[in-house]
Amino acid sequence: MSVAWSPDGRYLLASARPFDNALRSRLVLFDLSTGSTHPLLDSPATVTHELSPVWSPDGVWIAVASTRGAGGQRIYKVHPDGLPLTAIRAGGEDGWPRWRR
Repeated sequence: MSVAWSPDGRYLLASARPFDNALRSRLVLFDLSTGSTHPLLDSPATVTHELSPVWSPDGVWIAVASTRGAGGQRIYKVHPDGLPLTAIRAGGEDGWPRWRR
């Protein structure tokens, strides 16, 4: 499991495996001010992993590694509300999300 705190400390993102399928992982957003939780992305069954969430330093974006479709692992960016999901680049051996200033 990987976790990431938002820069303002209000949210926690965790990559978790659902009870019904241990071979998949999903990103879950925890709102610590309200105690609510929900999946970050609306992911189809073809997605096997959502991994290594990283918040941008300003908290506007979240970068995530994900396997979606036939293209293998790619890096995506998404706002904390889950939209829009935008592919940034293909993954690869060092294909883990990170932000540069």
